[in-house]
Amino acid sequence: MECVSSPKQHVVILIENVICGKDRLPGVGTQFIKLRHPKTHQAALYLSTVENTTICEVQKFKEPCRSWFLNNSVQSDGSLCISTPIDPTFLVLPYLVSNGKDGKFKPLDQIVVDDEFPNCCYLLGSSRIAEVDSVTDTRSSGDIKVYRYNSEKGLKWLKKKVEAVAAHLQRTKEHVSQGSHAAVFVKSNKEAGTEAEHMAYACGIVSDYLDSDQAKELHIYLGIADEELIRKTTKIAEEPPAKKLKKENNSEPTEDYTLNNVLPKSAVTNKNGRLTRGQKVLSKVDKTGMKNIASFFSPKSSVKK
Repeated sequence: MECVSSPKQHVVILIENVICGKDRLPGVGTQFIKLRHPKTHQAALYLSTVENTTICEVQKFKEPCRSWFLNNSVQSDGSLCISTPIDPTFLVLPYLVSNGKDGKFKPLDQIVVDDEFPNCCYLLGSSRIAEVDSVTDTRSSGDIKVYRYNSEKGLKWLKKKVEAVAAHLQRTKEHVSQGSHAAVFVKSNKEAGTEAEHMAYACGIVSDYLDSDQAKELHIYLGIADEELIRKTTKIAEEPPAKKLKKENNSEPTEDYTLNNVLPKSAVTNKNGRLTRGQKVLSKVDKTGMKNIASFFSPKSSVKK
């Protein structure tokens, strides 16, 4: 095969309406943008779709020693990108919370402002941005609409998200119980998890899009123990007690490794106290220079200089 130089390419899995407009033809408005992640507040990759109707989260999966064969070229970057639609309210929420601390009402275009990530303006054009009303108090005057974050509304909105994820987990029979196993090893559907376990698992998924303070508030609001506390408690419970080694002065081994070794009948001394045939053969072996096995476990004597 002839080696053909080509620009770096990436393999991305997309849903059809992400790259196709109303005329079902590939659109020119689809582009990758960097936005602030709502949990880490660091840069994350997103996809603005045709006509800016949907914002998609892009997750990259990469394994070592992996490449793609694309036409007559080989791409050394064997990573796979998967884009999934995301509710833009999660991305707007940190801006709402930050601006809501002063208690003032502001237009949305004055709240969602970020000099480090200017592409945040794409969030305002999303078709689902109207859901911001579910987490804010609003006032209108003519064509001007102003917003202020309401924590009580925000928690109720997040609760609905958790319940929706939990319902999906139950419907698809995902196994979310503590120490859950693969589905092929589960004996019954009861081991897939209770309703409370599905809620706790769903809360953890939703918390992946919230900062630490909001995640804690959501856990308290739903009456679910903090995930970190559960992890630490489970780890302590699963750890076996440490063995206490006996410190003695004798140089003999602390365990007898011959207890489970059953000797053949020919090697056991008979009732008359006579040596067996195996013992007689062993007695004729030259043992010059041989050491007792116990001598290998004795402490080395210090050499005086």
